[in-house]
Amino acid sequence: MPDFNTARSPLDIGKEWDAIVIGAGPSGALAAYLLAQKFNKVLLVDKAKFPRSKVCGCCINLAAVNILESCSLGYILQDQNAVSLSKLKLFEKEQQANVKLPGGFSLSRSQFDNALTNAAIRSGVTFLSETTATVLQTTPSERIVQLQNGYAKETFSAKVVLVADGLGGHSLNQINELDFVTEATSRFGCGTIIDEGPDFYEPGCIYMVCAHDGYVGLVRLEDGRIDVAAALDRQYSRKYGGPAAACIEIIKSSRLPVPEALMTAQWNGTESLTRRRKEIAAERILVIGDACGYAEPFTGEGIAWALTSAVGVADLAAEAINSWSPYLIRKWQQKHETMLSFRQKRSRLIAHALRKDAIRRCALPLIASFPALANLVIQDVSRKVTIPAADGEIRAELCRQQ
Repeated sequence: MPDFNTARSPLDIGKEWDAIVIGAGPSGALAAYLLAQKFNKVLLVDKAKFPRSKVCGCCINLAAVNILESCSLGYILQDQNAVSLSKLKLFEKEQQANVKLPGGFSLSRSQFDNALTNAAIRSGVTFLSETTATVLQTTPSERIVQLQNGYAKETFSAKVVLVADGLGGHSLNQINELDFVTEATSRFGCGTIIDEGPDFYEPGCIYMVCAHDGYVGLVRLEDGRIDVAAALDRQYSRKYGGPAAACIEIIKSSRLPVPEALMTAQWNGTESLTRRRKEIAAERILVIGDACGYAEPFTGEGIAWALTSAVGVADLAAEAINSWSPYLIRKWQQKHETMLSFRQKRSRLIAHALRKDAIRRCALPLIASFPALANLVIQDVSRKVTIPAADGEIRAELCRQQ
């Protein structure tokens, strides 16, 4: 693993960049990698110290795998010993349904994000960890970004800024038109990774336990640990004194073995899961990944959405570096909608359906009796994402404007 901060001061670097990418999760790291592949000068920053863990189901579905392979990064999964996934088991109380998965992997976010970031560095990206970013005003040719690492604080400029700082990011707090709108009934995410757990939880299988007030997913990681991720109603979590006890209660409701380490594990939480930004672009700013908005995901869709966003924005960001036009704002809005709107609406529909007791009571027996129905949904979720072509359309529009 490279030493990310070898300069005399972490901010003792050039002040002018083609692109500054804020957030080194899957969308930010992949976008930085793709831009550097086009010989752009790219600065990638993240507020965390790497490698770091994230609240995530740690499942990479087949759609995400296809994107990695199309970017010549499929080797990451093998290099990091990702666990091949073959089945999904759904539980609620005494009911159980088994669903065959068409592919996918489980891999801890600390390893996955670190590997993507290292790939970006090898492609020429400069990376600063433990660095917070605040997007400021524009100049006639650049966007200003303030970076802070420890006590050091400096301003930098870029021809385009890609914001990929996720659900809890604050880099756009001073850009009012890019505020978040949060769904009032949204659940929050929480998770932990435990070193040991019952042998019941086998590698290669996702275990999802559903209940009225939330759901809990468990999966074995590349090193044998168990990732536990949940979406909970806030009132339910408060009722049981926090996410650990709430998740244990949901697991117990289906008579599954409860890992003893859950109660004493270090849990992390997220902002409200279901939210959207008023806009996902402004002058010399393109927002990508979870920072655009989010819906409760299904079987690894969250990572697939993030990677799709990164691939989709790459051509537009390259155009922005070459010659900024307000048309790029509208184009990114449209392209993002085309790529992800249906997928995220489907996840919202599934999430809302899971909150209905009658639907859940009917769904699991139906899936158990007719697994082909669930397989159709899983196949559709896992299908390859089509990235709309952009270059020719943008160039034609720029020519018309000029």
